[in-house]
Amino acid sequence: MATTTQRLRDRWDQISPREQRLLLVLAVASVVVVIGLLWRGISAGLSEIEQQNQDLRGVLTLLEEYREVRATSGAASERVELPAQPVKLQSYLEEIANGLGITIPGFSPLPAAIREGVATASTRIDVRDISIADLGSFLSQVETRSESVVVESLEIRTGRRDKEKLDVTMVVTAYAAAKKDESEDADEGDEEDG
Repeated sequence: MATTTQRLRDRWDQISPREQRLLLVLAVASVVVVIGLLWRGISAGLSEIEQQNQDLRGVLTLLEEYREVRATSGAASERVELPAQPVKLQSYLEEIANGLGITIPGFSPLPAAIREGVATASTRIDVRDISIADLGSFLSQVETRSESVVVESLEIRTGRRDKEKLDVTMVVTAYAAAKKDESEDADEGDEEDG
């Protein structure tokens, strides 16, 4: 190691003072350029991430305001009139998606349930590579076209291919008034006679 350092020192001493200054200026300029390029790359990446975060904050704020308005307007009315049959979710969601130019690759129906006189039909959908604006429009239309349809859960991830787009998984539920079984009606009629 000492021999390599000694050789470099000897070489440095052999060149003229003007060449020494030029080499020093070149070394300093190289370091400054490398630091500048690194700074520029980091700064651009941070700006892009900040813009994405700002867009997501805007969507979250809109969703929060929408739910507050929906909750306050729902509180003013005593009761929501439920349809006799749940909305057919697949055609309902496809109609909204087609209107916005969104493709829903598939539907995963969840088991229907009846509780406290209310029947529910739910489906899980995955939407890939959707923009934040399209997602906001889609969610708004899903919940405003019919009072009996609600987005129960929403999972948002950054897109795999395009970081500007989102991959979304959601569960959409349609509510309806539960029908009484004919056997229950017959039992109630027998009780009234006896």
